[in-house]
Amino acid sequence: MTTTRVRASGRSWPIVLTGERATRAALEELAPRARFLHVATHGWFSPYAAVEFVAPADGRGAALASSASADELVRGLSPMVLCGLALAGANLPPDDLGRAPGRMTAEELSTLDLSRCELAVLSACDTSLGEGKAGQGLASLQKALHQAGARSVVTSLWKVPDGATAELMLDFYRRIRIDGEPKGQALWAAKRRMRDARDGDGRPLYSPRDWAAWVLTGEQD
Repeated sequence: MTTTRVRASGRSWPIVLTGERATRAALEELAPRARFLHVATHGWFSPYAAVEFVAPADGRGAALASSASADELVRGLSPMVLCGLALAGANLPPDDLGRAPGRMTAEELSTLDLSRCELAVLSACDTSLGEGKAGQGLASLQKALHQAGARSVVTSLWKVPDGATAELMLDFYRRIRIDGEPKGQALWAAKRRMRDARDGDGRPLYSPRDWAAWVLTGEQD
C-alpha cells in the first residue's frame, strides 16, 4: 500500500492519504503546504526503467529495453529521470503525452515548492541512489528534495524491510516531536536503539540491513 503523509503548515494534525488517494496529483497539491512531509511508497532507481517513460508508445519501448540502442537512449536522458517514486496508479498506461500518471521522477519532484518543508522523509527503497555525471554530482531523489527547498531530507541507501522501517520511523518522529531532539541526533538515537536491541539470549534483534540504510542530509537541528 502506498501512503503519503503530509503535515500541512498551520495545522496540528496530519493529512494521511492511503491507497487510491495517495496519487501524484495529491502529492503535487499538498506537498507545497507541508512542514513535515513523509512519503512511504516504492522508490526506484533503474536507468533502463526510464526507457518506457520516454520511448514512443508504439511497441518500440520493449525492443529498446532489450537492445544496445537502450544504452544510447539512456545516455541522452537527464540523470534526474532515471529514478523516481511509484504512487497510486503507477501501473496504469501512459497518458496521451506519454506521462505515467502514478509515477514521479526525481526531475519532476525537484520542481515542487518545498520551501516551507522542515523535514522530508522518503520511506522507500534506494531513495539515496542515483546516476552520477561529471559536473552534476549524484542525481537522486534525495537531491531532488533539496532542490525543491526541503531543509532536511531522510532517504535510504538500499532496499529496506517494511517492519523494521516502520519501527525506526516511529521512534525517530517521537524523539523529534515529543522529546524535542534535533533531527540528526534523533535519527542516530533511533538507529542505535535498534542496533543495541537484544533478545532474551543476548542475540541482536536486528541486523545492520534493518536500520543502517537511513541517512539525513541538510540541516541536522
